[in-house]
Amino acid sequence: MMLLAVNCEGARLFEYRGVFPAARDTYAKISNYVLLKKGSLVKFTIQERNERVKGGVIVAKIKLTSDEKVSFENLRGITEFKAPESGIYEITTVPATNMPEELSFLLSIFETQEDEAAASEHLGGYIKPDYSEEKTEQVLNIATQTEEVVAPATVEEEEEEEEEEEELTEDSVAADDDLLFGNPETNVLSGTPEDIFKSGVVLEPVITSKALVELPENAVFVYKNSFSVLESPSDRYVAWPQDVQWGREGNLWVLDSQKRRLQYFTEKGEMQKAFGEKGTKDGQLGLPVAIAILGDMIFVSDYSNHALHLFNSSGLWQNSIKSDKSAGLFLDFPGSVCFRHEEMWVPDRGNSGILCFDLKGTFLGTFVSTHEAPIESPISVRADEDSLFVMQKNGIMKVFNPMGTLESSVNTACKEVSGFEYDFWGSFWICDGVNSVVKRFDQKGRVLLEISSPSGLPEPWIPTSLALRNDGKLAVADAANKMVHIFAVE
Repeated sequence: MMLLAVNCEGARLFEYRGVFPAARDTYAKISNYVLLKKGSLVKFTIQERNERVKGGVIVAKIKLTSDEKVSFENLRGITEFKAPESGIYEITTVPATNMPEELSFLLSIFETQEDEAAASEHLGGYIKPDYSEEKTEQVLNIATQTEEVVAPATVEEEEEEEEEEEELTEDSVAADDDLLFGNPETNVLSGTPEDIFKSGVVLEPVITSKALVELPENAVFVYKNSFSVLESPSDRYVAWPQDVQWGREGNLWVLDSQKRRLQYFTEKGEMQKAFGEKGTKDGQLGLPVAIAILGDMIFVSDYSNHALHLFNSSGLWQNSIKSDKSAGLFLDFPGSVCFRHEEMWVPDRGNSGILCFDLKGTFLGTFVSTHEAPIESPISVRADEDSLFVMQKNGIMKVFNPMGTLESSVNTACKEVSGFEYDFWGSFWICDGVNSVVKRFDQKGRVLLEISSPSGLPEPWIPTSLALRNDGKLAVADAANKMVHIFAVE
């Protein structure tokens, strides 16, 4: 393992493929959702596969989902704009020709920061977006309807102006030799044992729950019920349920990344409590993207504050894990964490690595992307007795041993994964936001089950995350309809 430092670049690239069929409605459109930072300069390019049709697809409208007043529209096409506010923007593409042609296209969205450095630079972080990765041919997302909704590229970095008050403000931090505690004998990076949690909270070792029902490979799940996560009608313009997890009592924790709220529901949808507020101070949330439950404790991964927060079940903040140069710890964009024995494993999308802590928050080490074992945009990690399962944003799952040695890879053939779980029965689940489906896989990548949207929903669903209980109850968060849907084994 190595702690790897690379140069920062304040830019991001998103790519979306789409198809307008030849037989399409007059008002056909395809909407993509991207989280942008205030002040970002955003440029759009569209490549079309049909050489006979030039300028057949354009970006016609851009709208901030949390404020309909922030909207830009140009029927001749928008090629660039500057984001006036931070938030999730709906980017609408439409056909610009009446010719009865199938229009296959690739929309590239390139975001740069004009006046501000990238978030990672403010923290002395270590992030280098890789735009030179090998472009493999992808299956086009062929629309079966004239109006298509594509999920956002997970929730990306969003920062507030107050972040100048953050503890680490150097423009860059060199990876000094004294920060690299390499141990050749064990191939484990061992930093200075220094507890990050000062609150005195000591968590108990994890005891894996046992499955209460059989779940064969041919198991069928049936829809049971749905409930809304909205606390008020006005929330429908802002809410974005990003993660869902079963709690200790069999109820559901739901994380709303845009409202910066955690809500606790019964499986029938009765809200028991809620907490969380936006900010950069202790106990506040910048851009939360994932939660993990351990006993009565809740861990919240926060992109914007570059932190992993710990709350108790009453919503009281206990402490946070952040970058600590003295311990050789650099935390940029933490994703969905997991627990294995007395360890906590944290994927870091910014550093393209996996970090390990004990249950007191002491940093134990990390392994990062290498030429032999590349890790690209890890969003989630899960574990069993012997292995770590790292899900990348591109749908490729990497299997490592706890020493950081790559053992195998599984391609799920999903273009953009937003939710990932490893269940009690040894199979994997993902939310494929692009194709609007939840899938179950075996360990060889074979699809065992696909779950589509429940019927009768107001909008085509966007499944962002899922959680499976040991009695076979499955909860799926739906960002488009601001709901949670419950399924059960038939």
